[in-house]
Amino acid sequence: MDAPLIGDDRALLAGRLERNRSCLLYKCSGLTGEQLAQRSVPPSTMSLLGLVRHMTEVERHWFRRGFRGELVAHAYRREDRPDAAFDEEDPARVE
Repeated sequence: MDAPLIGDDRALLAGRLERNRSCLLYKCSGLTGEQLAQRSVPPSTMSLLGLVRHMTEVERHWFRRGFRGELVAHAYRREDRPDAAFDEEDPARVE
């Protein structure tokens, strides 16, 4: 899906989010929990599962905290472990 290049802010944001979500879902579809948690290149902690968790955290931050002003806890990130979305993956809990 191509995101719109012209439109109001809401339409542009929604289009970009849908495009990014669809792309990530496409990359993850059909993979096992172990494959999703597999690190790209050591010593990097980057994985598809980590990206899904990171994007969850980013969207939660912008929509709930940034736009609505809600005081919600981080989904994965911790003050002492800012990369917990990538570091603390559990392939058994993917579904």
